[in-house]
Formats: sequence, structure tokens, C-alpha cells
Amino acid sequence: MNLVTTCDQPNWSETVWINFLTANIQYRDNVTYLEGSCDTRDDLIKAQVETSNAVFILNNQHNPDPYAEDSETLKPFLTLRSYTPNLPTYSMCAYLDYRLQTTFALEQVGEEGDGEKASSRRVSGMNLRLQMMDPSSSDMAKLSSVGEELVPHIGYFQDKDDDDDGLLAISYDGPSHLNSEALCMQEIEMSLLAKNFFCNGLSTLLMNLILRVTPMLKDEDPMRAWAYKHGIECRFECVKLPLQLTNREFAEIAFIMYDYRVILVATKRFMVKIWRPVTPDTDNNLKSIALVVTVHSTEYLDTFMAAIANYDTERFFYTASGSSKFLYLDDDD
Repeated sequence: MNLVTTCDQPNWSETVWINFLTANIQYRDNVTYLEGSCDTRDDLIKAQVETSNAVFILNNQHNPDPYAEDSETLKPFLTLRSYTPNLPTYSMCAYLDYRLQTTFALEQVGEEGDGEKASSRRVSGMNLRLQMMDPSSSDMAKLSSVGEELVPHIGYFQDKDDDDDGLLAISYDGPSHLNSEALCMQEIEMSLLAKNFFCNGLSTLLMNLILRVTPMLKDEDPMRAWAYKHGIECRFECVKLPLQLTNREFAEIAFIMYDYRVILVATKRFMVKIWRPVTPDTDNNLKSIALVVTVHSTEYLDTFMAAIANYDTERFFYTASGSSKFLYLDDDD
């Protein structure tokens, strides 16, 4: 997957730019940087927005006038909707005052019907909520059919010769099933502030888990500083659970994962949005995707998950057979 980034006010020097790309190979190989504006149609064409899966419009959180920033951010939304009415768009706004305006600006327009008389309909979450609040709406009768249409129908199959996710998407057509959403920073801050009253330091913990931090350890650091610096190396990662862990309860593999410095937080099925929090009796479904807290980078996480699965498989057969010895064969045997 490739990412195209557009910026109308680049504030970096050539030296800073080269150093950044040298230190971050993933940004050099998979990201295209363009100088331009999202509220200019020519720049949208240059970025090939019409062929993208989704667009993220960011908000400058360092603007001394957040209201002006929110007002300026609305312009790209309207230009984008004029150019690509159906493209899923995810945006940020600073204040709740602009949440409603931003959500309406993000609404996608879908086409339904036959021939030239096809009528347009809105498919955003905001519009569906407004329809629910107004039962007299003429579109209310279509609500259930619209909902069924937006939900992808997934068929599950298992084939020993199949090497994919073990899932068959019968009628899933990608971005058309995604709804645009607005993210309000003030709402997030207030939510974290409220949660900090019940769990001190929660916001700091979450930020450490989101950011990629490589702390500098010093010999003169006290023990608590070493523990803290090692702790902030942990971060959220997503990884596929190996096939060997299918139908295994979390309680059976938790300590093995802990030994490998992997903490399982939640799981979900392929192409399902909602994460399911892990409990001791949670079963791992066929090729689930796991949200974990770990110190391992994405390049090596699959290797550690395979080691966890192999260790668990060996322990399972050891327990089942009641044997106290294992026979290991080399590749040459």
C-alpha cells in the first residue's frame, strides 16, 4: 500500500528532508510527497485522488487560532466532495463546535436506481442518525435495506491448499463500504481527562503505546528510570495470529506470550471493524487479527508469533502424550 502526502506549506530544509528519509526507509519507499493544496482541483488530480482507497485530512494542532484552523480545514472537504463524492474521507477538527459542520461536509453520495433517473442518497453515519431521530423521514423505510447493503457479506471457507486469510469476500468491494468519519481532538482530550480521574496516568500510557519511542539508557539512571524507559518502548501493533493458535483459549497461551514480551489486548475477524477485548476464555478464531502491546517491531513480530505458536504446539503434544522427552530431528535427518 502506498501513501501520497500533500502539503501546501512545507517548512523543512533539504538537509532535514534527506536526513529524515535516510533514517526512515519505510517513508522513502512507500510514501510520495507532493507540494500542493487539497482545496485545489489540479492538485487533487496530480495526487490521483480518484484512484485512492481513502483520504485523511489532518488539522494543524499548533495553530494559535484553532477556530480559524477548523474553518480553513473545511475548504478541502468541500473541494474533495465536489471532485470525488463517494471517496471515504477521515478528518480532524479541533473543537466540538465544528464537529457537525465537518461531518456534513464529509457525507458521501451514493447512486442507486436504474438508468438516467438514478437518485442520490447519503450514506454517512450522521445522516443515518438524523433519520433515526426523525421517523417521519421518507427514507426511513429504506434504512434497513441501506444498512444491509453497506455491510459486506463474508463467506468463510477452509482449504488446506489455500494460502490466504481463510476468508472469502463474496460481495465486498472495498472503499464503497467505508463511511467517512470526523475525529474531534477536543472530544478526545476531554475523554482522556475524565478517564484520568479513574486511572492516573492513562493518557501518558496511551501516548507511549501509540508513539514509537527509543529511549536513551544511561548508566547513572536510577532503577526506576530504567524500568520506565524500558516500559515506554512498548507500543500497540497488529499481527495475524498463527493457524496453530486457532481455537486456543487466551488463558492457555497468555503466559507463553508474556514470556515473549507480547501482551494480547483484543482480537477481530478479517474485514470486521469492531475489536473484541480479550478475556481468559476468549477463543482465537480462524486467522484472527490481534491487537497486542509489545516491544518488538513489525519486522520481527511475525517471527515471535510463530515461535509462540510452535512452543505452544510442543507443550500441547507433551501434555497430551504424557511424555517427558521430545525427539528433535535436524534438517539432515
